[in-house]
Amino acid sequence: MARPRPLLGLLAGTAAGLIATGAMQVVRAARARKAEGADEAATTDPVLPYVVGAAVGGVYGLLAEYVEDAPAGFGTAYGLAATTLLEQDSASAGDKPVPATASPLVYGAVLIGARALLAAGAKAAAARRDRGRPGRRRGGAPTRSSR
Repeated sequence: MARPRPLLGLLAGTAAGLIATGAMQVVRAARARKAEGADEAATTDPVLPYVVGAAVGGVYGLLAEYVEDAPAGFGTAYGLAATTLLEQDSASAGDKPVPATASPLVYGAVLIGARALLAAGAKAAAARRDRGRPGRRRGGAPTRSSR
């Protein structure tokens, strides 16, 4: 396994969590419109899912930096586990969660894909930046000749 990059994992996971939450909200809104009609498809709090999605994504980003099997099932296992736990918590608080099996799968798959793309892009940008600096090793540590 490559050397862990916790800050990159956290940032990429948080951004991916926002993207994945947006995708999950689209699936839920479409499902609610189909089930209840177009007038009742609005959610009560549009910000909270994004805050929770970003936090769950950040946790996944950190986890993915240290555990090789984190993206198992292309994120569907993590997405199911995270959203099931969150929906159970909201159900015990008295909220009525929208029952959907597809939306956690969408969240997990989009989270894994977006995090992988964001992390790979950041890694490639760092490699391009370091390539232009003489006397630097991979990882940015100076060599003896450049001190």
